[in-house]
Amino acid sequence: MNIDFAGAAMNGLYFFIVLMVLVLVHELGHFITARRAGVRVEEFGLGIPPRARLLFKRGETEYTLNWLPLGGFVRMTGEENPSDPKSFAAAKAWKRAVILSAGAAMNVILAIVLFTTIAVMGVPRTVEFVSISVVAPGSPAESAGLKPGDRIVSIDGQPVINRTDVSRAAIEKAGQPISLEIKRDRENVTLYVTPRVRPPKNEGRIGITMSMQFVREETVTYAPLEAAAYGIGETVNTGMQIVTGFRRMADGSAPAEVGGPVQIATFAGLFCGHSIQQCMQFTALLSVNLAIVNMLPFPALDGGRLVFVVLEVLRRGKRIKPELEGWVHVIGMAILLLLMVVITVFDVQRLLPGG
Repeated sequence: MNIDFAGAAMNGLYFFIVLMVLVLVHELGHFITARRAGVRVEEFGLGIPPRARLLFKRGETEYTLNWLPLGGFVRMTGEENPSDPKSFAAAKAWKRAVILSAGAAMNVILAIVLFTTIAVMGVPRTVEFVSISVVAPGSPAESAGLKPGDRIVSIDGQPVINRTDVSRAAIEKAGQPISLEIKRDRENVTLYVTPRVRPPKNEGRIGITMSMQFVREETVTYAPLEAAAYGIGETVNTGMQIVTGFRRMADGSAPAEVGGPVQIATFAGLFCGHSIQQCMQFTALLSVNLAIVNMLPFPALDGGRLVFVVLEVLRRGKRIKPELEGWVHVIGMAILLLLMVVITVFDVQRLLPGG
């Protein structure tokens, strides 16, 4: 078996750079809001302990580099113990909620900035003629009168540039009627279809299979204000697609496909080795994904910690015992690390012959 060590090393380097950007931005969110809330930050660490070295110390905060380059952390005083007035646990509930949410918020902002920058630099896109090759029986497409051979010209008055426009409209307008301008033979026909919220497996929301005819590749540049709107829109659309993917995996309508560090590193090499725009787009996608996953209500994640703050508010200020909360997060972290090991094993198996 021949292994491309040089290629693997480059993939690892790209992955490390992308990961450090995501982690640095995420932890900066926690760090800045904690400091603004009067909470003492004892350590700002890149990587997961054990500690490799102390980079420098400024004020009450140590800035460290740790041996496992798969994350980072902000260690605040007394995260479960409110005895110190400058501890995280002693801060008001709303301040703790802001601090916990700030990491994900910063990742969303990073994605917006990256997508906006891409729009200013120029967004490459493929122009295609999008036609319908198959209409599923009993689908919204069949009810609307769509037929094989129809070419989709526009959706709700917006020109269809490629298949992505159709897929995006079906997701964004699920449960709502949309108008499709169809070119049928030599005529243009307007039909109305309502994409399904929960489509049957392998049918899609509209119930069509698309075929494409390549026209050309082009680059579209945006003015600053248009680019900002594009950046926000792409971030929202990316988030919606990720949430939809999670929901479909949960209800069994899509296969559960989870990638770990090895697979992400492979994609990092693929995108970042191609162009700066694709590298930025890949980083923005991961940034939105990190924001969503981190806010899931699972122990050890920021979303899991936020659950305890919400419970405290609902209990009229009565806290869950700090020892109990601490153990819940320790167990959650152990489960996450075990899951990471299992996913990494599967990632490696995929790279082996027959994997």
